[in-house]
Amino acid sequence: SALGSNTSGSSNTAMGQASLFANTTGVQNTGIGKDALCSVTTGNNNVGVGEGSGSNSLHRVTREQRQN
Repeated sequence: SALGSNTSGSSNTAMGQASLFANTTGVQNTGIGKDALCSVTTGNNNVGVGEGSGSNSLHRVTREQRQN
């Protein structure tokens, strides 16, 4: 789910499956699209628009492996 790991991050906007999934304490991030910014954990003021935008490929491979 979007913002699935969020603990104390605030002012974040996530729309799309696993968007900003790893975010824990990052603030003022916007992820729109499946897996957008899914590997950002503590970063601030990031914007990712589109599937997989701003996400490293290692994280996406790991997610695909879990789905299989």
